[in-house]
Amino acid sequence: MQITINNDIFCYGMKKKAINIENISCANCISKISRVLIRKGVHSVKGNTLLKKILIKYNDSKISSNNIKQALKDNGFLFKISKKLYKRLLIYSTMVYIIFLLSNYLHNNINIAFIISTINIIIILYNLRHKFYNLLDELMIIGSISSYFLGIVSYLFESDELYEDYSTSITFFDVSMLIIIFLLVKECILENIQNKQLKFINKLEKGDFRKTVTKKIIDGKEIEVDIDKIMVGDIILLEKNDVVLVDGHIIEGEAFIDQSNITGESYPESVKEKDKILSGSKILSGKIKIKVENTGKNSLIGKFLSNIKTATYQKSDEFSNFHKIIFFISILASLFYMILGLLNIKPYALYVSDYIIISSLKVGLTILTVSCPCALIISKPLLLLGTIKKLAKDGIIIRNYNGLLINSIDIIFLDKTGTITDFNAKSIKFKILKNPTITKKELFNILNVLEKDEKHPIANIIYNYTLKYTTKHSITIQNKKFHSGKGLEANIILNNITYNIKIGNKDYILTKENIIKEITNKNKKIYISVNNKIEYIIYIKERIHNNILTTINKIKKNHIEIILISGDSKENTKPIAKKLNVKYFSNKSSEDKSTIIKKYITDKNNYIKEKNKYMK
Repeated sequence: MQITINNDIFCYGMKKKAINIENISCANCISKISRVLIRKGVHSVKGNTLLKKILIKYNDSKISSNNIKQALKDNGFLFKISKKLYKRLLIYSTMVYIIFLLSNYLHNNINIAFIISTINIIIILYNLRHKFYNLLDELMIIGSISSYFLGIVSYLFESDELYEDYSTSITFFDVSMLIIIFLLVKECILENIQNKQLKFINKLEKGDFRKTVTKKIIDGKEIEVDIDKIMVGDIILLEKNDVVLVDGHIIEGEAFIDQSNITGESYPESVKEKDKILSGSKILSGKIKIKVENTGKNSLIGKFLSNIKTATYQKSDEFSNFHKIIFFISILASLFYMILGLLNIKPYALYVSDYIIISSLKVGLTILTVSCPCALIISKPLLLLGTIKKLAKDGIIIRNYNGLLINSIDIIFLDKTGTITDFNAKSIKFKILKNPTITKKELFNILNVLEKDEKHPIANIIYNYTLKYTTKHSITIQNKKFHSGKGLEANIILNNITYNIKIGNKDYILTKENIIKEITNKNKKIYISVNNKIEYIIYIKERIHNNILTTINKIKKNHIEIILISGDSKENTKPIAKKLNVKYFSNKSSEDKSTIIKKYITDKNNYIKEKNKYMK
């Protein structure tokens, strides 16, 4: 059972909730949050360092939402921080660093350097106390503090005539301030990226990249209203080229719609009264009135888009041991160089001082400073959001964006036509069978009308071929119907005579009453019947895309199986599959393709064992 209240999802006693936390910057923060909340009874924690959010799953009978927030506050995690804090601190820190450099250049005085660096680090750490409190092992902050204290230690050790210029101490103070500047630059960049991506995601979720106005029927009148104001139960009008932004069912009219966004099927679908229509579809022709059933986030396209925000969440254990490993390595490195110093083995590049402790600690400090994984950690959500943005702008919406993060693949299902193969329009040929009802010239005119504006690759080839042979004509199309993966049929009125025309593959056209002698031509065959009598066959040379064979062989070398799922006939699919040396399914509609893939997902092991039985 699932209930939704105030954007919280209840499922079998478990509840999911997204919480904004402004002061998380790396996966180590997520790991700490996870440890804190799991101790309190939370079931699981995922985080998004770019969006500054965590996604938790918990049983509200064990811990309340308020207790979760209090636990986060008690451990230094804040839900709001001052806007542009990092930008202000960066400006301040940069100005102080310039003063430090000028004073060092003019006076080279250790006392001035010490005072400036001390004031800087106190002010910075005070303003970043919310960050420092829950990030005691934040490598860059630790590196800055360590460098500052090494400067003090160096100052104490170098207080003799030999080191009266205190150059080593000043260098450590310099490095301490530089590390803070680098940290603030990083935070400013991430803050800027985050703001841009959040604006884009909010825009995407609201549908701002699509048409936002639709026609609503009120008291029989058409009134343009914003899509956000459409409610369940409203009646809206959809016409040619309109994109459907809600789910509903048709109460009046007929239309051809493009559902390739949803089903992946190239051929349009014919819809009429009482048929269901889903958001994401496009009206190609006709006019329909629909009664709204789902809007916004509850519509099909809304559910697709809701995956965007959750797609970039990372599990709390990703990179969680990274900091511990770095600390361990830095300690080992410091001890190693301390031992070298005791043995009087002192690599010149590393030993900035004759004092062993200073030089050995410098080695550990260097490792801490350069090993911050911020760029590595932020790259995952950043790249994913960048991909989402690019796809959305190109009109591509993916149902589950976690598919972009796949790191282990056993099998790849591929469509054939348009994906693996294309067609050579120059090699298209028409074969006329005995005693055709319509002439070849009339056929070209009919095909030109039927295949115009279609998106299927074969339809485009046929339409473009007929352009140079068409003549003036008066043709009326009635009852045009598409049969997924098979072909189309329509009633054509030509010269006041009605013909039933069917165009499609062998399995769709050939029947017991409509049999012809087997054709041995190896090219792709498109059959055309007139009044249930096959009169023409179109031969199109189907060719495999350049580099496809090489690509598939490379994929197979990685022990990944490839299977073709085609709506085309067996006679057209088998030769392509044989050339590629892959298994195949033929004569499959978009629904069949979905069923096959679902069967593999739900029963993977059994599917692999029995896959030969499934192949047809």
